[in-house]
Amino acid sequence: MTARAPWRCPVALDPEVRRGGGLPFGMVCSRWVCDPRYTANARTLYTILVTYSDTHSRDTGRGKPYRRELAAQLGVSLSTLDRVLTEMEVAGLATVQRRTDPANPKLNDANLYVLHDAEAWNGTWTDPLPPDVTAADVAKTVVEARRAAKREVGGGVKGEATPGFIGEARVASPMKPNIYTPVQNPSREVVDGRRPPTGSRAPGVAGGSAASRKTTQRGLTRDERRAVDEVWALLPEGLVAVVPRETRYLEESILEALALGRPEERTVDQLVTHRVMPRWAKHWAAEFEAGRVAKPVGALRALLQRDPLCNDARCDEHVEVDTGAPCRACERTREDRRPVCPQPRTPTLPPVLAAVRKLTVEAADQTDHVVADAPSADTVQRARAALRAGNEQRRTQDRRSYGQRTYLDTSTLRNS
Repeated sequence: MTARAPWRCPVALDPEVRRGGGLPFGMVCSRWVCDPRYTANARTLYTILVTYSDTHSRDTGRGKPYRRELAAQLGVSLSTLDRVLTEMEVAGLATVQRRTDPANPKLNDANLYVLHDAEAWNGTWTDPLPPDVTAADVAKTVVEARRAAKREVGGGVKGEATPGFIGEARVASPMKPNIYTPVQNPSREVVDGRRPPTGSRAPGVAGGSAASRKTTQRGLTRDERRAVDEVWALLPEGLVAVVPRETRYLEESILEALALGRPEERTVDQLVTHRVMPRWAKHWAAEFEAGRVAKPVGALRALLQRDPLCNDARCDEHVEVDTGAPCRACERTREDRRPVCPQPRTPTLPPVLAAVRKLTVEAADQTDHVVADAPSADTVQRARAALRAGNEQRRTQDRRSYGQRTYLDTSTLRNS
């Protein structure tokens, strides 16, 4: 794979960067690089131009500093590069000599860049900017002044419309109108091809035809039209009275509900009997009578749409439309979603309170009287002592059982 040759502008002269002063290669003026009055692009472009300086005695290996190459290395567009060069000029960092083609003086040739950092090192450079003024602000003023001068003499400014008569604008190259996104490509050529455009047009623009951006409804077949009419005739009267028959996309909604030629296909009777009427009787009839339905067309579409929660294509409102039996898939879904209620737990007392209660009951049995709600202090102390004795006994048993297990495990390993 061969390396791509650097881009060369088809002009007679090559761009050149001069600095003079006998400065070593790569040496930059730290005063300029650290000055906050210059933008980061200006300081970066200065260091880039330093690497191209005095190329008559050496080979940089990076080609010539054409505007397109400088813009690519700086990471900006050509217009931004021009603004940065203007900023460097007003700041006194460099001078851009714009040359013309010797063979054709009407055409511009490659630029000549002269850096003034040698003067800054020698102490002969004068700073043209005041201390509190940035180079970008001065460059903006200079650019606006240039544009104003061009407007006064009747010249054009890049990025602005040239004065003239309406309809005389021309494009630089042939361009096809973007029919689908006319906002991104505004043009008087973007017209509806189904009828001739009205009003004035640009001279020389040929007429044509293009597809309209609006979507049109397809025509229905005879069977589809008959199915739609049958469904409309079987809809509830309270719904038909408030929904116009000419509602847009109504026919498409009915055909989508019938699903002709698909596994979830319904006949007219199945659609109305098992889907529309149960939903109407369950919810929508009361809503319409109370006047709480603001959009009747949306209610009709909700009646026609299939419930996506059931995986069975032959199910409507938890009933199989072919047999009329309850849908088994819906039953399994309900069982899976049914929460498991935990068994009620018997409230248990803390160990101390349980021991107190036991001793109190035993004392009551011995004295043959009713147990008091508040036990005595002596009863509580005896209950705690009994509880501590029981805990100590259980811990002793646990230690003994653990020692026996350890002895058995050790003996097993010893025998093996």
